[in-house]
Amino acid sequence: LVEAIVKAKIPNRLVEILETICKPLQSEVLPEVQDTIIDLQSKCGACLGNCVGEIYPNWVDGLIQQLRCALEASNGNPCIANAMAAGLRSRSGLRKQCQPSDLQILLKFATSKPPTCQKEAIEMLGILCSCEDHEEEVNR
Repeated sequence: LVEAIVKAKIPNRLVEILETICKPLQSEVLPEVQDTIIDLQSKCGACLGNCVGEIYPNWVDGLIQQLRCALEASNGNPCIANAMAAGLRSRSGLRKQCQPSDLQILLKFATSKPPTCQKEAIEMLGILCSCEDHEEEVNR
């Protein structure tokens, strides 16, 4: 099953879908439509969370930045944050991809009001601080 999922590039397609449904809309939409979009973001994020825990080859390049962009565009959707946290927890390669801009977004969500994905942002910061060696300037 894993081989079939990789061959069909399901994880890559999920990221593409997530990027599409997290883009800002050009016009005002009905609340019901907005609720449906948020629900789709959540479901896609949950699917990605399941995928990042698996060992899919050739799938980590740029993933953290893609998830961070989706997290920011969705205004802190907790399911997207959970997918990102699952990736950071299970893949050292993803932790090594983190850039200062990723940390800034996580700090923003860790201290945000209302706390949309505060718990997840704090978890990700903890993972990054405790699972990888980092330079002194990161501690500032």
